[in-house]
Amino acid sequence: MLGSRRLVLAALSSLLAATCHVSPKSDIARAAADGDVAALERIIRSGRSSNARDADGWTPLIWAAREGHVNAVRALIERGADPDRPDSSSNGWTPLLHAIHRDQPEVVAALLAGGATPDRQIAGGLSPLMMAAGYGQTETVNLLLRRGANPRRTDDRGENALDLALTGVADIDDFSFIRCQDATTRAILAADPKTPFGRTSADRLAAAAARVKGCASPKKS
Repeated sequence: MLGSRRLVLAALSSLLAATCHVSPKSDIARAAADGDVAALERIIRSGRSSNARDADGWTPLIWAAREGHVNAVRALIERGADPDRPDSSSNGWTPLLHAIHRDQPEVVAALLAGGATPDRQIAGGLSPLMMAAGYGQTETVNLLLRRGANPRRTDDRGENALDLALTGVADIDDFSFIRCQDATTRAILAADPKTPFGRTSADRLAAAAARVKGCASPKKS
């Protein structure tokens, strides 16, 4: 399978959660998922923590991020929500990763403006930039790069964002491994033209994937 096995497994885990009917299980989680800022403010004023996880281990900020509610994201952060607080699953996805998985670039921008760490890695070394690159989300990749995300950072398998952009991923929601993501690779190389490539087995696999798909591939550095 092309792409990062760890990213694929994480995406499948998220999909499994969705098929198991994960839904908001507290009033503050429901308000966040609905983007109801007035309800969020009322609940928080009553003493509820903006960082409280629900029964599924998701914070209100995660719910708002996944559903694309930018105003709710901003309101929660203004009221103390930690933009880096992960869910309690084995993946430990942050709100930023949840937003990227759901392709919510406006939410990504709001989270970064609110203090989310652009380079925060989870177990296995997956970073927001790697995830966005794997999905070919060029707009989000550029947002992260402008905020200082390091394209040379690697996961535990030695893959960096450029490798993932070239190989793509086999997420059931987005089979990016079947398409070329040349715009994303160009964005990464524009930010760091000397991004190492062709030196590791992960690089060589990425180059092979690009050749099979007929995609552009950077030269060895």
